[in-house]
Amino acid sequence: CDIILGVCEMCKMRQFGRYKPLGIIEVSLFKNNVLAVAVIIAFFSFVTINILHFHLFRVDCSFTKYGWWNDFYNLINNILIGLLISYVIYLLVGYLPERKKIDLIRSNLIKQYLEFKKSIISILLRSVKLRDSDSLVKDLCDMQKFKKYFNERGKDKWYMILNAVDGNSAVIKEIMIELAVFRNELLFVLNNVSIDDTEVFSFLKRFSVIIYRLERDDLESSDFKSLMRFIW
Repeated sequence: CDIILGVCEMCKMRQFGRYKPLGIIEVSLFKNNVLAVAVIIAFFSFVTINILHFHLFRVDCSFTKYGWWNDFYNLINNILIGLLISYVIYLLVGYLPERKKIDLIRSNLIKQYLEFKKSIISILLRSVKLRDSDSLVKDLCDMQKFKKYFNERGKDKWYMILNAVDGNSAVIKEIMIELAVFRNELLFVLNNVSIDDTEVFSFLKRFSVIIYRLERDDLESSDFKSLMRFIW
């Protein structure tokens, strides 16, 4: 009964929705297998013991006529009711609000990721004075179309962008701002959602180093190549 909410492919910045996602945002209806088994056993035990006690479905059990049965029934029935009510309260107070919160975070992150791609593409197009219409920018958000457009044989648009961005502090600053905004979105997710993925944290660490160097205007040749390879 796990609800797995894949966020998007950000760990390696490949095509949206493919490859390994940025961790997995997971909301589990059952926290673990022990709880799942306990709830299932409690439910079926509650149903069974009441069928026996009230002789439902014409089930006739002679042992329910003994005096010890009523005490046993009251004890077990109260315990089972308590367990089931506690779980219902958990659903209403814990699970459902958490699921709503994660759905909101997921939708916002997807939106911010798309806006991030659009902003970066628009900056790159403007850097070489290429048209950056909304329709073109939207099309280039697709990785395959992006690579095909900038790697079109005979035009070398990507090398034009590399030359235009290299040493252009204004363009680099724009890219830096977009990276910083997007990084803040990722950190917000990691601070508000439990994600067990060492790759994500390693990615954020490398991401932070790039942004730090950009903020200090200390972009060396190797760092610039890494940045552009990262965008590519």
